[in-house]
Amino acid sequence: MEKKYKVFALVGPSGCGKDTILNMLLKKYNKSKAFHRIVSYTTRPKREGEQEGKNYFYTTREAMTNYLLSD
Repeated sequence: MEKKYKVFALVGPSGCGKDTILNMLLKKYNKSKAFHRIVSYTTRPKREGEQEGKNYFYTTREAMTNYLLSD
């Protein structure tokens, strides 16, 4: 049987508390594996303290464009 997932997105302006809410949910419900963090791609440079695959997947604008336009 195929496992089904629901996507729950926390959206809002920078600094509104999205990460705080997500971290609280992960702390409370992580034992049941109810919530998972999705790692986005970005074309901006990596900031100090960020880790590839944890905060973002870092790529170039050219690579991102090629991926989006590929079949």
